[in-house]
Amino acid sequence: MEKRKTHWYLRPMDAFTNNALARYLSENAKDLNPAEIKVAGGAFLAYGVEYETIAKMQKSQADQDFSFKIYRRQGNGQIQAVDLNALSKKKRIKSAM
Repeated sequence: MEKRKTHWYLRPMDAFTNNALARYLSENAKDLNPAEIKVAGGAFLAYGVEYETIAKMQKSQADQDFSFKIYRRQGNGQIQAVDLNALSKKKRIKSAM
């Protein structure tokens, strides 16, 4: 059985977070082009990122006052908003792979 690939998206909610994320992605040779993603609530621009970027932003969130939303798509499914604090540690680790 083939594992489902999880695609992660990070949506900055303010200019400060957007600038910090863009700076981080440019320093780490990541794709800087946000993509339009569509969810039940509408469409907006978000960065396609690796889970490690989300984990890093979450760790820095309290110190830096970052404001962002996290989305994921598992396999070919629909993109959904995710509250990582609500997921168990086991589910977070499994979906990060």
